Amino acid sequence: MTAEVVTRQSTDVATQEHPAEMASALLSVIARAASDPNVDVDKMQRLLDMQLALMARAAEASFNQALARLQQQLPRITKRGMIGRGTDREIPYAKYEDICAVTLPLLYKEGFTVSYSEHLTPNANLMEIVATFRHIDGHHETGSAFVPLTDDSGGKNKVQGGGSVYAYGQRYAYSKFLNIVAEGEDDDGAQGAMEPI
Repeated sequence: MTAEVVTRQSTDVATQEHPAEMASALLSVIARAASDPNVDVDKMQRLLDMQLALMARAAEASFNQALARLQQQLPRITKRGMIGRGTDREIPYAKYEDICAVTLPLLYKEGFTVSYSEHLTPNANLMEIVATFRHIDGHHETGSAFVPLTDDSGGKNKVQGGGSVYAYGQRYAYSKFLNIVAEGEDDDGAQGAMEPI
């Protein structure tokens, strides 16, 4: 296979419409070219780079399509948690476990998984909690939340405070990325205010 044939075939491949089909067709061109001792190595490298770019584009398109389907299915989450329970400053919130109980099965159905990591900010006074959403076709994106290093409210010790902060960060990073909406408990048909978590 000559360099001219490789170039012509790669041009033909590039005119196809769907990224996944383009990637598959280009892979067959690369396989045929690799068996030819006369093929231009630089052109071969460019074909490989094109293959990787097409695969990444196809994976991103699949991720975006799955995310669009997922967001249409996500329900509003009822705020069942309470900060300052028993005081005159009770603040309702949607608990992380309530959010996950409703949304994780929908994520899994669309081919997503989620994992978390944390990083200290440069001045080490905040922690960034990062939620990484990975799709079965290979693309991933992240959402994050910045939180204080500890929470000593309510008489928490340092371990409890660290856990509280981490759960708070998970809840916000997850909810912000998926655009989850929380609402108050049933108000007998009155239209209570709804707000993003």
